[in-house]
Amino acid sequence: MALRKPTRRNGKAQERPKYQCRHCANSYDWHEIGYDGKPFLCRCPYKQQGGKFCIFLKDPACDEHFKLRPDYAEADKQV
Repeated sequence: MALRKPTRRNGKAQERPKYQCRHCANSYDWHEIGYDGKPFLCRCPYKQQGGKFCIFLKDPACDEHFKLRPDYAEADKQV
């Protein structure tokens, strides 16, 4: 199976966000375990009507409310 190349718009590669919702301290209620045994859905008090609906953990993190989770901050220091 061939690997997909990043999509391009106007000849430029799209930038990937540095952080995702899984890196944010505001995300909670991680659930819906995938085939790999890891959760892929969560809730956020700032998205989807105050957490009424679920969002994907891989969604890009919002800039105005983002707080880095302490466990990810420690992992960044070790690298």
